[in-house]
Amino acid sequence: MLCAQYSDVASRWALRSQSNHWPVGGIATEVSKARCWLRAFELMETYADRLMDLADASLIVAAEELKTCRVFTVDRDDFQTYRVRRGHRHLPVRIIG
Repeated sequence: MLCAQYSDVASRWALRSQSNHWPVGGIATEVSKARCWLRAFELMETYADRLMDLADASLIVAAEELKTCRVFTVDRDDFQTYRVRRGHRHLPVRIIG
């Protein structure tokens, strides 16, 4: 489930910011992070009519990176519109919560 995996990433980030070292098996490389940022801004342009913010875009990018469609959110209206890219397909978000 995305919520638990995203939480694990957040806790690793917290460890890294305190120690200035990446934990073993930590967050992706700089190249991967840059790709994620670009994808988030691409999504915000795509869904500009919904005024997608960085938080929403980050959840969609995390879902794409983790190869899941399941997202925990209370923002049902917007997330029913968003799609998760899987190869050439765009799959609906499966909302948990």
